[in-house]
Amino acid sequence: MVFISIIRNFKHLLGLVLKTFLKIQRQPFEKDKKMKFKSINKNSHFIRAYKKGQSFIYPSLVVYVMKQRYGGLRIGITSSKKIGGAVKRNRSRRVVREAVRSLGLDRNLNYDLIFVCRGKTAREKPARLADLIKQRLTAAGVMNDTTDTDTANQSV
Repeated sequence: MVFISIIRNFKHLLGLVLKTFLKIQRQPFEKDKKMKFKSINKNSHFIRAYKKGQSFIYPSLVVYVMKQRYGGLRIGITSSKKIGGAVKRNRSRRVVREAVRSLGLDRNLNYDLIFVCRGKTAREKPARLADLIKQRLTAAGVMNDTTDTDTANQSV
């Protein structure tokens, strides 16, 4: 009887050790590496940004920037059926999402950013779109241009 309880305790301890070891092994592979932003889902929030926000127009993208009181940085990406089929619309959204992610925006900024995809968006490279977006967000006061000069000074 005593022998059976010792074996059960040993199995329990061995299970705990294996679970902790497996958790340690899984940590580097978590999906938390990608930056997640709050998304704008309600039509009324989009309409408010269209009416009250500041707009920047490109041939491949339209950006609306609106300051808000609280809530952190929220991002909305739209693409209409004028662009093309579902594959083209989804590709244009993916390209814009990757461009915004590569900018490394601070999630604590109180802004609503709306990106309206156009026909050329799906053919653009995310790096080129990121440059365009960065220029306009710097002009709107959302981003500081000091981060680039600091990294340029460190590399020299």
